[in-house]
Amino acid sequence: MIEGMQILLENNGQALSKTALYHSVRRLLPLLDAKPDLDDDVRPDPARPEQSDNPLIEDIRLMGALLGLVIFEHEGEAFYRFIEQLRLASRDAREQSGQIGIETIQRVIHEQVESLTDEEARRSVLHRAVAAFRLFLLLAGIAEEYHQSRKFSATKTSGQQGFPAAMAALKASGLSSQQVKTMLGQVSLRLVFTAHPTKILRQTILHHQRDIFYILQAMHKPDVTLLGQQELLSELAEKIEVLWATQFSRWTKPEPIEEISRIVSYFSRTLYPALPHVQYLLEQSAHPMLQEEHESGCCSTLSLGSWVGGDMDGNPSVNPEVLTDAIMRQYRAVLGLYAEDIRETLGKVSHAMHRIGITPELRASILADIEEMRRVQQDTAQYVDLLEREPYRLKLTLMAMRLEHTLQQDMFLLSEARGLTPFIYASPAALQKDMKILCDSLEEKGYKRSVQVHLDRIRRSIRSFGFHFASIDLREETDHLNRAAEVILNELGETPSKNRLEVLTREILSRKVLNTEQWETGDAPLPYTEEQQWAIRRIFGMLNVVKKAKRAIGEDACRYFVLTMTSSAEDILGALLLLKNQGLFYQQQNKSYTSHLDLVPLFETIPDLQNAASVMKVLFENEAYRAQLASRNNRQLIMVGYSDSNKDGGYFTSNWNIYQAQKDLWQLAQEYGIELRFFHGRGGNLGRGGGPAQRAIHALPPGTVTYGQDLTEQGEVISRYYNVPETANARCENILSAIILKNATAPRSNESPAWLEVAEKLSAYARQKYNSLVHENPAFLDYFEQVTPREVGLVKIGSRPSHRREAASVNDLRAIPWVFRWFQSRQILPGWYGLGTALSRYIADNPKEHLEQLQQMYAEWPFMESVLENSEIILRQTDLSIARYYGTLADDKTMTEAILGDIETEYRTTLDVIGQITRKPLLSAPEMLTLKQAIEIKEPYLDPLNYIQVQLLSKYRELAENDPDSDMIEPYHRVIVSSIEGIATGLGTSG
Repeated sequence: MIEGMQILLENNGQALSKTALYHSVRRLLPLLDAKPDLDDDVRPDPARPEQSDNPLIEDIRLMGALLGLVIFEHEGEAFYRFIEQLRLASRDAREQSGQIGIETIQRVIHEQVESLTDEEARRSVLHRAVAAFRLFLLLAGIAEEYHQSRKFSATKTSGQQGFPAAMAALKASGLSSQQVKTMLGQVSLRLVFTAHPTKILRQTILHHQRDIFYILQAMHKPDVTLLGQQELLSELAEKIEVLWATQFSRWTKPEPIEEISRIVSYFSRTLYPALPHVQYLLEQSAHPMLQEEHESGCCSTLSLGSWVGGDMDGNPSVNPEVLTDAIMRQYRAVLGLYAEDIRETLGKVSHAMHRIGITPELRASILADIEEMRRVQQDTAQYVDLLEREPYRLKLTLMAMRLEHTLQQDMFLLSEARGLTPFIYASPAALQKDMKILCDSLEEKGYKRSVQVHLDRIRRSIRSFGFHFASIDLREETDHLNRAAEVILNELGETPSKNRLEVLTREILSRKVLNTEQWETGDAPLPYTEEQQWAIRRIFGMLNVVKKAKRAIGEDACRYFVLTMTSSAEDILGALLLLKNQGLFYQQQNKSYTSHLDLVPLFETIPDLQNAASVMKVLFENEAYRAQLASRNNRQLIMVGYSDSNKDGGYFTSNWNIYQAQKDLWQLAQEYGIELRFFHGRGGNLGRGGGPAQRAIHALPPGTVTYGQDLTEQGEVISRYYNVPETANARCENILSAIILKNATAPRSNESPAWLEVAEKLSAYARQKYNSLVHENPAFLDYFEQVTPREVGLVKIGSRPSHRREAASVNDLRAIPWVFRWFQSRQILPGWYGLGTALSRYIADNPKEHLEQLQQMYAEWPFMESVLENSEIILRQTDLSIARYYGTLADDKTMTEAILGDIETEYRTTLDVIGQITRKPLLSAPEMLTLKQAIEIKEPYLDPLNYIQVQLLSKYRELAENDPDSDMIEPYHRVIVSSIEGIATGLGTSG
């Protein structure tokens, strides 16, 4: 119990309401100006009935009160009053004017901070204030996650979301049972976890978040007693107290090894139970529609991918040793989980031999196990007797022991020696075979339920994860790949030719293979810079690791090679030449070809997206690439990039060109008989392709998810959805059900050719407006550098560098910090700039007719609905009064005022024209009300962070320029990083 907290025992042992709990905590805190009504964190609005009896608001208010108590107890009454005054000033200013009042906030900060004469004392107060608001925003985020999972479960139960909704749509589609089975069988979803530098919080914080999630869950159980409630409240207070004393950001910048450990932790703790469970739910939901006996594995597949350890693009820390470590850590983790699962299950499969018997196949399998154990000098005396007592338990015991013995071997060395060591599982197929023999025996003897209850889950796990856990993608920029291919061509005597396509095709199809070891080791000199030589050696080394891993772990250890900044067919054929020379693509004796990697072009700039279909048409007609496709079952994965296309062309132009590229590529693939699947490189925020998953999938061109999709999961998205199995289950089911819904309704799409012409025109208008500011205004880069926090580079959030080179233009900036900094300063141009001008220009051409046309497009075309409603989210999070305060950081006030004025005008134009088209206020659609409410709840805690951050940046930049060796530099680093963490937490994204 919290010391001094007295909860009245007046309810006959029944739990108190959240409001009563809240007030029991508030009674322990001092009132502000003797106005208790001002102490409510959230004051219900009578005009908004959705706020009444709102459990989300109740939980946030309760945790806010507990945080207030912790601050009061540990920091004193004066500091507590300062935080409350700042919060209330922020809240009241928004309620009165709709925009934060700079003067009010400044006055509160000034009264508290400027009275202190010591600089360190001032910084300390600001640091603690930032920590307070940051922690509240974290707690509010946990409550959001919990209540989102509750809401998903409720809507799923009512048939509005998830697999029930997807199956209802399939039933309404009129498809036959066989057509449904075909559709479900060909859809796959691969979630690819990246190491992109957008994840701020430490693992320690995530562990505490997880604990709080489960405390909230327990508090909402209908059978919780008053005593149980008191205990949970005390636990919750203790968690908040520990978080108050805990360092949020990482102490050091993570190395790739740490990133590997973290991602394997997510896989083991959350995804390992979640994916097989979601697979099971899908199979159970689909079973009535298939009109046949339920069969495990008959439906869509879910799998994991990872870039951690294989993403070379811009990350010099990734190398062959790191890739080897990532592969082996995942391998050891998943085999360990299988062994643990089997050992937990063996006690439940206690069927006696004299009661049910076994099949001859199971007896032979057990005897073979015992013989192999003898060959590795293990004592087997007891197992012969157990065979005649409880053979099923014995078989599971032997399977667990075989897995554990496998883990003791060095599989890379074994694969090199090509020898067969007894009593190991050399492949997941061998483990699956053992499991099948066991299950077949139980089913033949009439014990099918034992299989369904205890063993099918393990079988689904093995099918989902194999021995690799997650297939690690290689990823590298085509400039480096082309240079490595050039090394091979030069050695083959191929001089630079105008027809590089012909040269590459000829050499790929020839039987000549070079030994690249001389370049990999650096023994042979290359006519390039030292950095370029290192990149070439690394490519050869990484491909060699892939080849060894496939022999040691299995084909799925690495399946895909993502080629970033693809712009030509030669880029892809150059990569294929590298595969050939590393033994990953070769001709068999029967003249057919074998390939061990899919080449995945990534089209990510506007010109590359526009040319994507032309590039792939050349490849689909190229003899060498057709051999590659044939060896990969005529399947092609193509990645589309949201981040760089947004930075390149702005919000609408990026979305439209990605949409159009998918349409063109899909049609091309249909013509050539290729099974095309798209890989969506989405980030956590809307400037990088983020947003509600169901809406994003619904807005895709018809047909483009016929075979499912791959999807990057990165940054804050990982911690938001994959910190606990409950939210992971909901996330996976949400995405997969959205894909099924899209396929069920795609034939009924009513996309009009006229709408496509309108979108093309809007894209041209939007890009012209965007370019005029971002690419053509010579002062823009200075503006961006000065009025957004370039200090995000201080945050230790990833092993990859945050920039490529000294920025001479916007093109030199990485897309992730580009978006991150706009969010921090609350300008968030990547989510709307240019859209308002485009829409208003089009309406101006024919006001009545064009406005009605846009209204119809919004109402009937999922693409336009998605673009406008996603932009609404960012427009609501944008605050240009705060952005104007960041403008005080700029040296050139005239330049700043001119650019800010343009941004403000475009913002107002966008708000106005979207309101005309949607005919409703921002975020007023029923499905958006929860999001709108969450934004409103957090703003009184988020806004002060922005104002404090500006003051910190101003002092820090002045100090760094005038006294760079000052002892205050490092303390300012810490508090600025803390403010960045808080704002990212409050907005729900860091990039």
